[in-house]
Amino acid sequence: LARGTQSRTRSRTAPQIAAAAEALGGSIEAGAGPDTSRIGMTVITPKVADAVALLADLAQHPMFAPTEVERYRAQARDGLKVAMNDPRELARLVIPQLAYDFEPYRHATSGTPASLARIEPDDLRRLHSHYYRPDHAVLIFAGDIDAAAAFAIAEHNFGEWRRPSTRAVRPRREAPRLHAGRVVVIDLPDAGQAAVFAIRAMPARSAPDYYTGLVTNAVLGGGYSARLNAQIRIKRGLSYGAFSRFNALLVGGSIVASAQTKNESASQVVELMKAEIARLAAQRVSAAELDVRKANLLGGFARDLETSRGLAEQLGEFVELDVPVAEINRFLPMASAVIPQQVQTYAATRLAPADINFLVVGDARVLVQALHQQYPALELIPATELDLENPTLRRSPAK
Repeated sequence: LARGTQSRTRSRTAPQIAAAAEALGGSIEAGAGPDTSRIGMTVITPKVADAVALLADLAQHPMFAPTEVERYRAQARDGLKVAMNDPRELARLVIPQLAYDFEPYRHATSGTPASLARIEPDDLRRLHSHYYRPDHAVLIFAGDIDAAAAFAIAEHNFGEWRRPSTRAVRPRREAPRLHAGRVVVIDLPDAGQAAVFAIRAMPARSAPDYYTGLVTNAVLGGGYSARLNAQIRIKRGLSYGAFSRFNALLVGGSIVASAQTKNESASQVVELMKAEIARLAAQRVSAAELDVRKANLLGGFARDLETSRGLAEQLGEFVELDVPVAEINRFLPMASAVIPQQVQTYAATRLAPADINFLVVGDARVLVQALHQQYPALELIPATELDLENPTLRRSPAK
């Protein structure tokens, strides 16, 4: 519920906040993840001071009015109802339970039907008082503004924000190892297609081989000409797109490969994903292929820095993950320096096929027989029995 873009403050209602943002020629962007939350705006330079004043009011003085909490709860519930009838979106709710086995990472950030029902305005106020504090916060400016002006605006709007006497809470750094090798099928009867995911828990952003992991993912599924899309879409036409994403968070991380396909070809896509992951360790990537994949990765990063918003988001990610912001200047040389042997070693140690979890969401009547032949220990869970808060993913029998 804390992800709602507007909430009443001591001086403004939610509609007034939205109107104030529109009057500045922008809109408030808000989000929350397992490690951090953020709010921000993009406005023209003459409006920066007014935009920061609005953000400062939101950050320091939210009221979490019951009517607004209920409105957002209803919106979130409606979003979940839609998501839980779509194979890909339902899979995204399940993935955290297969990627992590510790709080808060193993819960979908959008919430669950049960968690949304439990949250009350007082819960949000307690969370805000506990975590929203100046020694937990960083204010980022990116654009046509010099340091002196930025500091003056910050002091004017945040200067009275006092550090509480209580000690700041820091997340734990060591994540328990995930039980791997699960193959889970969520039965969504009459689903037109199946969503297929390969999931592997990975180290945190602070891991010394972080850049090797980024490049390895770029080879596996980081673009149109990467291996997954080449094998699944281009060569066989089994999907409109097959890709993988490397997520490095403060405490843990994951690699998640995904494709949407016909129910009949779900088992084939699982095997193709598994084969491509195994090939990374078995056969050293050529220097030519690696250069192409690194160029794609580095080009995407460089494009992100070309706009004020993109630069602010990149700096914000570094801050969120406790990485010195000066490392933004090391990204390109560090990723460029990764060599084929490092990719092969990374795949062999971090991406062993036996450690991969597979998730398929679709019509089990069509797809489960072929998968069960390949994976006798397959877990088949009807969508009606799915429990997004239980590591087994299955609703416990009523007592």
